[in-house]
Amino acid sequence: MKSLEDYITQDLLSSFCDNEDAIENIRFRLTGTDDQLKHALSNVFVARNSVVSSGPSVISTEHASVVDECIRFLVTNRSNNVLAYGYKVAKNADVLSTVHCESTNFSVALLKCGIWRTLHKIIGTRPFVDLIVNSVIYEFKDGHFRQIAGPTHEHPARFGQTFHSTVGSSSYLYRNKGQRKVADILPTTVHLFWLQIFYGTEHSGEVRRLLEPRCPYLRIILHQIIRNHQRLNYRIVFRAFCRHKNVEACATHQELQTSANTVIRFLTAILVKLFPLEFFGSKHNKSVVMSKVSALVKLNVHGRIPVDLLVEGIKIKDLRWLGKRARIDSTEATRRGIILKVVYGWLFGEFLPSLITSFFYCTELSATQDILFFDFDVWSRMTQPFLTSYLAKYLTINERCSNHKINGEFTHGFLRLTPKTKKDDFRVIFVPLKLKSTDQLKTQLDQTQNTTRLMGNVLHYVLAKTESQHKTTFSNRLYSPLRVLPAIDKFKRYLMAKYQEFPPIYFVKFDIRSCYDSIPRTKAESIIKTIIDCFPDFYVRLYSFFDSKRNIFKQRYSVNGEVASESKSVFIDNVRTTFLSKDDVLNTLHDQMFNCSITYKGVCYLRKAGLFQGAGFSAHVVDFLYNDMVDKEEVFRDNNDEKLLLRLADDFLAISTSRTYIAKLEKQVRQGFSRYNAFANADKVISNLACYTTKVRFCAIDVDLGVSEPQNMRFDQ
Repeated sequence: MKSLEDYITQDLLSSFCDNEDAIENIRFRLTGTDDQLKHALSNVFVARNSVVSSGPSVISTEHASVVDECIRFLVTNRSNNVLAYGYKVAKNADVLSTVHCESTNFSVALLKCGIWRTLHKIIGTRPFVDLIVNSVIYEFKDGHFRQIAGPTHEHPARFGQTFHSTVGSSSYLYRNKGQRKVADILPTTVHLFWLQIFYGTEHSGEVRRLLEPRCPYLRIILHQIIRNHQRLNYRIVFRAFCRHKNVEACATHQELQTSANTVIRFLTAILVKLFPLEFFGSKHNKSVVMSKVSALVKLNVHGRIPVDLLVEGIKIKDLRWLGKRARIDSTEATRRGIILKVVYGWLFGEFLPSLITSFFYCTELSATQDILFFDFDVWSRMTQPFLTSYLAKYLTINERCSNHKINGEFTHGFLRLTPKTKKDDFRVIFVPLKLKSTDQLKTQLDQTQNTTRLMGNVLHYVLAKTESQHKTTFSNRLYSPLRVLPAIDKFKRYLMAKYQEFPPIYFVKFDIRSCYDSIPRTKAESIIKTIIDCFPDFYVRLYSFFDSKRNIFKQRYSVNGEVASESKSVFIDNVRTTFLSKDDVLNTLHDQMFNCSITYKGVCYLRKAGLFQGAGFSAHVVDFLYNDMVDKEEVFRDNNDEKLLLRLADDFLAISTSRTYIAKLEKQVRQGFSRYNAFANADKVISNLACYTTKVRFCAIDVDLGVSEPQNMRFDQ
């Protein structure tokens, strides 16, 4: 890749001009031109396409017409050039041009004016056309590269092997009783078994070519596994390891779980009874496989394990069903390794998760990444009283809905319960219902892409704008627990600089009881409407950023022209702009706040009050409401600049050098904020007024508010 000046003078002109004097004249005109073009010549970079074309035959020399001819050429040839983004070939007489753009392509608009018009005049039409059509052009600006022309980077291909590249906890999380039956853990015939293992992957052609000459013996082993499966009484084995628990006698949800070690012993016992030694090849291989079961069971919520790690230590030569032991060269070893990974990818990615979800409900402990395993009978007994109470208190039967899968008036979902530490206390999460028919699924995906994501970005934009107007020196809303320590460190540095020694710090921590259930919807909607009425309408545009180091694309949306650029990345305008009026935003928000319904045992329910956590824009509503509470409630409006107020969703932490301020705030917190129906969990209001300490745990982060050595203190602007 070269600068625009070097590319033109060293590469481009030599292809179109044999006269050295003419080239020198163009070079002189480039260097003697205005400052804007000089800047572009050094800040625009060009690389020749790997595949070039002869380009269009352009008759006109008028600049805008030349650019249009280039666009027409790219569009009609179905190029993935960014200049063609948004353009379509006209198919009716209502469109005057043969190609038209449904949204404004900023790259095309850029090429039609300014320095590019001047450059066209200097170098001539043919070189200019070749530059546009056969080059990748980047402009370096504000710390990132913006792609102006040329084909986009190919999206990195997914891992192309014919087996599960990784297996993860998602394969067994949140599966209700009845979704997996013991009888269906394994197929009923060898043929179906074979198809499940080897034909279940997206790119299984290579493995199928490798199979037949090597694996006839494997079919015999699969037949034996099916026979063992049909004879095995899984329930007896299960009860041998997992005894009945007395729900009433247990004080916490952790006491009701089945320990991970017990689950591991149960799974390994089933493996021993189902799979003959020939499947593993040797006692050594069998021991290796059994040792890897714990890795699957002890994953956290988003954990994954590479299949390569699961087969590490397996001796391929011991596996007779892969072929004879003699003459295993490197090529043959690679081929056998591929087949082995497919089989063991199925074992850990399909069979063991099916076995787990046939006997256990798996979920994380609220506010942690730790997965708990509950016997389905125990799970039913511990959740039923809560569900009965929750339905009666917060929900009402939706009389207007008769078919949950067709009625588009409501956003349907189901409730997912996440246990908290305290017994009989659960976090209630709304999970959208996944529609099964192709047409319904397409409509659902379109709604997600064209409504939910756009609306979410608009609300995020409005929140950020209003927060920047009211934000104090230190107090702010947090987007992640990872921002807790940097915010506190910044405050501590301020105090150190002001006092030269560290003053006593007081704090109060609290969270809102039943936050989402207690949201006053009408008040929250009124607050949001008042804020949005202060904005013009919204234009949401899609962009991509290509990270060349990690070889990944990231999609981002800009609202009203504000782009959150990423340093040292390639910026690509996807030319898809959506207009949303203020009424569009408010109507969609109202629909999500009042027309989300859940189905339970075939009955559809609407909320009496509050919001479903996890429903569309529910987190944004919480932020708008509590931002308003912090802005309007007198107790928060203190002129003392030696205070820090952090909020992550409904968790608050107030820190100050003023004992009086913290005492006043704690008193109000214990009374509650009735205008916002926000009342703190009394047992979770913690301060250091009665018993001085500098240590507090906030949002699962251990915080020390005492003096720290400067080199150990993190500071973030």
